[in-house]
Amino acid sequence: GGKPPPRGLLPGPAYWAMLGPYWVKVLPVAVANVMDWYEYSAYAFLSDHIATVFFHNSTTIAWLTFGLTGVMRPVGGLLFGLIADHFGRRNALVTSLYVMLASTMGIGLAPNVPYVGPTCIVLCSILSGLGTGGGMGTAVV
Repeated sequence: GGKPPPRGLLPGPAYWAMLGPYWVKVLPVAVANVMDWYEYSAYAFLSDHIATVFFHNSTTIAWLTFGLTGVMRPVGGLLFGLIADHFGRRNALVTSLYVMLASTMGIGLAPNVPYVGPTCIVLCSILSGLGTGGGMGTAVV
């Protein structure tokens, strides 16, 4: 067998006790980030189906809607940065998480009605980009 590692390399109980409050702050942000990237990957994976159901087989419009989400991220960072400056970083982060939640639910619950469904998809993509930009900006600082 091998030798056990030297005692100084492993963190002691005081280190793990210190990390307790840290993980309480990091875990919700990590879960929200995973859920957000899951939403992006699901939209990209199902873009052909979304184009068929909502955009009359126009994959170009479906991908432009997906791209609109990326364009709105810097705007969300600016918007939620201002909210964080005035109302606190925690409030801005929680609000951005609710915006991401609402936009993901809106895309999932969009009706298959002409003009209503595509409009809902586009507006929810804009909200998703705003929430993602705000979540990344407020979580990083």
